[in-house]
Amino acid sequence: MLLKKQRLAKAPILTHCPGMSLKSEEYYGPSDLVCGAKVTIYGRECLIYDCDDFTKAWYNANMGVQQKPIKLAVQTPVMPTSETPVYNGYGSPEDSLGSVYSLRPKAPKVDMKKMFKQDMHVLRFDAKLVSTEPDDESRNFIISFYCGDDTIQIYEICDKNSGRTGGRFMERKK
Repeated sequence: MLLKKQRLAKAPILTHCPGMSLKSEEYYGPSDLVCGAKVTIYGRECLIYDCDDFTKAWYNANMGVQQKPIKLAVQTPVMPTSETPVYNGYGSPEDSLGSVYSLRPKAPKVDMKKMFKQDMHVLRFDAKLVSTEPDDESRNFIISFYCGDDTIQIYEICDKNSGRTGGRFMERKK
């Protein structure tokens, strides 16, 4: 509570003794409490910007004053944001983000509908290695994209007697 039910002095006179009062103080009255006026309460400046319907009717009937509310500019609160840390290499990136957002991280949710609906679809692409080395120009790969869980797997196709062992170039991962 900032102020109890009491008279409020416009410019309070401070005395050395707490119980001593000086009668020459001037107090706020109904004519001072109008929308748009500023009132000083214990050194704090307060702006009167609106009043209730009964008060508006009382001012209109007794003092002939129309109380018009003042629109205040609403400041949007500034929400502090923190950057997500860089992936540290342990587990999957989803696991690392889970430990950032919660103290007890849960396993990332798998889209089971997509997995069951798209699991049979595998997109395969032929690829060649682009390199300045003459031995690498003849390297061929098969890139497989699995639609069920958005993972990729790469196989290398080697010619016979090429000196390279073919097979899995990159295992299945996101």
